[in-house]
Amino acid sequence: MNLDLSTVYIIFWTVLGGVAFTIFLNLLQSLRYSKKCYISSDISEIIKGDFSSNRKIKKLLTVYLKIIDSIHLSENVHEQIRKILLKKKIINRWHKNLNASSDIKRIQGAFYLAKFGAKEDALLLSERLEIEKDRSVQIYIIYALTELRFIPALPIILEVAVKSQAEDQARIAGLCHSFGGGFTKLLARRIDYATNEELPFFFAASKYNMTLELTLLLNQQAINGELPFRHDAAKILNQYAPHIMRKKAYLKHKDPVVRGLAYQAVGNEPSIQNLELLHEALYDTEAIESAIVASSTLLRLEPQLLEKTIDEFRNTENQHKRKALAKILSFRIEYFMQNMLQDDSPVYRELIYEILHQEEYSAFIAFINNTRDPKLIAVLIDLLGKLLHDSPGLKKELQLYLKDDLLDQLGLVRSKYESKKANPEKERTKFRILLTILLIVVFGFPIGFILMNYPLFQNGEWTTLIVQYIIGFNYALIFYSVSLNGIYLFITILSMWGIRKQLIRWKLKSKHFLSRPEMLPSITIIAPAYGEEATIIESTNSLLNLKYPTYQLLVVNDGSPDSTLSTLINYFDLQKVDIKLEQTINTMPVRGFYANPIYPKLLVIDKANGGKADSLNVGINASSTDYVCGIDADSLLEPEALTKLASTLMDSPEEGLAAGGNILPVNGCKVSRGHLDEINIPKNAIARFQTVEYLRAFMTGRVGWADLKSLLIISGAFGLFKRDRLLEVGGYLTASGQFNKDTVGEDMELVVRLARHMLEKGLPYKVHYAFLANCWTEVPESNQILYRQRDRWQRGLLDILTFHKKMIFNPKYKQVGLFALPYFVIFEGIGPLIEIQGYLMIILAIAFGILNQQIAILLFTSSILLGVINSLLALYAAGLENQTFSFKEKLILIFYAIIENLGFRQIQLYTRFSGYINSLKRPKGWGKMVRKGLGTS
Repeated sequence: MNLDLSTVYIIFWTVLGGVAFTIFLNLLQSLRYSKKCYISSDISEIIKGDFSSNRKIKKLLTVYLKIIDSIHLSENVHEQIRKILLKKKIINRWHKNLNASSDIKRIQGAFYLAKFGAKEDALLLSERLEIEKDRSVQIYIIYALTELRFIPALPIILEVAVKSQAEDQARIAGLCHSFGGGFTKLLARRIDYATNEELPFFFAASKYNMTLELTLLLNQQAINGELPFRHDAAKILNQYAPHIMRKKAYLKHKDPVVRGLAYQAVGNEPSIQNLELLHEALYDTEAIESAIVASSTLLRLEPQLLEKTIDEFRNTENQHKRKALAKILSFRIEYFMQNMLQDDSPVYRELIYEILHQEEYSAFIAFINNTRDPKLIAVLIDLLGKLLHDSPGLKKELQLYLKDDLLDQLGLVRSKYESKKANPEKERTKFRILLTILLIVVFGFPIGFILMNYPLFQNGEWTTLIVQYIIGFNYALIFYSVSLNGIYLFITILSMWGIRKQLIRWKLKSKHFLSRPEMLPSITIIAPAYGEEATIIESTNSLLNLKYPTYQLLVVNDGSPDSTLSTLINYFDLQKVDIKLEQTINTMPVRGFYANPIYPKLLVIDKANGGKADSLNVGINASSTDYVCGIDADSLLEPEALTKLASTLMDSPEEGLAAGGNILPVNGCKVSRGHLDEINIPKNAIARFQTVEYLRAFMTGRVGWADLKSLLIISGAFGLFKRDRLLEVGGYLTASGQFNKDTVGEDMELVVRLARHMLEKGLPYKVHYAFLANCWTEVPESNQILYRQRDRWQRGLLDILTFHKKMIFNPKYKQVGLFALPYFVIFEGIGPLIEIQGYLMIILAIAFGILNQQIAILLFTSSILLGVINSLLALYAAGLENQTFSFKEKLILIFYAIIENLGFRQIQLYTRFSGYINSLKRPKGWGKMVRKGLGTS
């Protein structure tokens, strides 16, 4: 080995200098944030009006804005500060910002004028609004105009609104609501001439002020309007003016969707007349599900009408209506069971027999699975035993869904639900592609080298040939490493710039701004749960306590074999409810819905086991919000994480297709009742290595990819997606879905498929990444479990690349096809095959004594030093907004960022290589992931 002492010195001092510089930067960060802890003492200076210098003005202005975002200070203080700002010509600077080329400067100008402007400033704002094209800037200017109550700007605002995206129209309508009577009068004058482009804006405005004119407009559109305006108008009336929907014009409407909404309105006002009306509606085959749900709702609101429904069920001879009534009554099965236990008369027993004969099993099975009364269980087992011989359908349902101990009592054997199998031809295609690539990468280099040096091969100069091959491959590895780490470094630098822009934007999104109606989209959080009985209550409570204005939580029990469902039912005192579920995306069967009015945000869904992707698809079907957010049931969100994530959707002119946030290891943190009480780095070495990996991949990786409009990965542990686009592409990939295929990389695959869909339709979009939104989840702490995880990731990646092979190097798919996917193919997909051979050549070079100084320095620089630099920059970026980790913990992570290149990364390389080989084998699933549980410190 031809290395001299000078080479070792160069390597040593380079690493030492880089580490020292990183420690210095992080120390400065720590000191900066320690000073911020005392910044609240400046409140007294604000009240005194101490603005002696421009620097102090900027500092105290920032503090003042934070204070007034939470508490109200006197008008005298506000006016005094405004006078100082005028005197120092700072307001004039904001005027200039309105016409700056930078969108962030224009936003800053509008934001500060909203706080300190006057009527004369409002005129400048309205003039700027007339020519402004950037959607995010438009929203801030309109916000400023509403804060200043500048009514003359209303016509301009309306013109901007009708040309905006639907979600922006809703935001603008919510902002204009603060104008009061002036806004109402403008709408009244324009309403008779409303065009289809203006209707969404008028609909949004009606949610805040249902005037007579708007009510008449909604009524006209709901009865005679075109789609989709007819359905939108009917939904708004059903929510804000249900008395109108109970009229005959809606109950007899030709559109079954409109009739269904009318039935819902009737069901929310219990009376004998309305119950009879809904019983008649059970003959409406097109809207019968809505009639059933409405009847069930009416009985839940007025239980005294239950007996009348029972009489109707017994006396009707129409089998169609009888079956519908049986389904309605099945949701009161618990009431019948308890009465059967207390009353010796056969009335309730016969009623239960009748309901089961109508093949309404789900509510009955759900009740018996969750009851803990041994006496009642004995009675029900006896009842089932008598029914089994005459009801093969009941027997099949019991074998699929009844708990194991109850099945044993009935002498039945568990049977599995036969789900749709994945298309084997697709797997064979993937196998052929991956095998071909493997053969080319393994044998392509030596064959190419032999052809280039054929005279040596022909003369039998084997030693010379081998030496030149080893040296040549090492130079090829150097080129590969420089390319890979060069891309990493470019993305990291781009991310640092993107992070700073995000920080500026976030500081301009005050609580008051974000709390305005419709400013943030409505979100459904979907938490799939399988075998989570130990942590399900803690994680559910955490998700119910998020600081977000409009969201619903769906906990989807994926056929858990343990007590996950009963734990939720008992803790939250849930009752089975009837909900109309549109099966837009094919999924495994849904067994039931559980809710409690005390927890209006929570809905628990029980379904047959189908995997995480299938559970998420059920949640997408059941949701009705603008966006859905998939999150692991054992993950914890910081209270403002969802707000920070969703607020990025307004930061670009394109449609916000999806958004992702940071994933950080919860290992080592102290958790109680679903809250992070104390943040610490993990004590386990393997988890610490992953902390460095996660900081590098998320905080200084995905921000850059997002700014390049090439982000293709949003973690399944915390991702936000636009619901209507998900429905268009068929949701997550499953064998039961439209693509007849399973994958273990469903999170990345969905982003790729969404991007493909938008690009093929020629629609502008952006996948966002929120640097400030943190989700904490448990990471593996043993090599065995980590191997399973990374093996699964690699198999998922290769599966996605082969499934979407049409996009790779295809100009039709722009940055995604020409940059993002080729990167994943070359460096992430087949990269392990190249790197494994490279390490083998380094070992051979050392063995043959041909690893000279030049090759050694180049290999160190390209594959280790650049990797260390990327990791150290990630640690620095992690502290740009807040001190997530202490200075001492950062020192520990710096140490791990260096040594990860000397063992850990090579182990992960082997795992990725193994994942490639495993992709050639028979498809397998996720693999068992053993978790210690939240709160372990």
